[in-house]
Amino acid sequence: MAEAVIVDAVRTPIARGKPIVGDLNGFHAAELLALSIREIVTRSGIDFKDIEYLAGGCVTQAGEQSSNVTRTAWLSMNEGYHPGANQRTDQYGGSVENRIRFVVETLAAMCSVAGADKVGIRICPGNPFNDLSDANPEETFRVLLKAIDSMGLAYLHVIRMPKKVTGVDNLALAKANFSGPLIFNDSYTLEKASQVLDSGDANAISFGRYYIANPDLVEKFKAGTGLNDFDLKTLYTPGAKGYSDY
Repeated sequence: MAEAVIVDAVRTPIARGKPIVGDLNGFHAAELLALSIREIVTRSGIDFKDIEYLAGGCVTQAGEQSSNVTRTAWLSMNEGYHPGANQRTDQYGGSVENRIRFVVETLAAMCSVAGADKVGIRICPGNPFNDLSDANPEETFRVLLKAIDSMGLAYLHVIRMPKKVTGVDNLALAKANFSGPLIFNDSYTLEKASQVLDSGDANAISFGRYYIANPDLVEKFKAGTGLNDFDLKTLYTPGAKGYSDY
């Protein structure tokens, strides 16, 4: 069986007044698995201090807004803490503490630049999308949330999914292990969202899919008018159809 070889150059924005350009061409994937994250960055020819600077810069460029670290479905950070995907044998793989290390370090770098009050994280424990697997997602995320709770992050954004799918009550897990502001997401109606906020279970409810077909969602909520249904067939497809034609 042929080995996977890295063929794309790593290109990132400007940091500290200079472009960050790394090159991993010709490296075998198996070889990279034996290296730490810092070593991979160094091998590519990038100064690791630029990466730390850039992580924080994502926050400062957002101004008064928050910067969100997404660890949900298919992104590399999310793959890192799933034992089914993370095959590393160094300090970034194996134990739960090692598998969450990368995201904890990333959050710390971002907070160090602009303050934790402008940094948030989004999670969806137990999400099986893209064949991700974790025999004990509740333990993984409990350890993660305990590790970041003292950082004083702006919020924890939690996607709810049926327990029969994830094997864990995502919302209960978040409330039990994170003391900061909570944002809940996924398939909330205005009525249900209002009930959750009134109960004090969450500090905010986020809406995603409704906005696709209802760019004037806030105005419709205020007026109590009906909502357009979005077309599932046009999600993640090119062109204006399903994005700007509602």
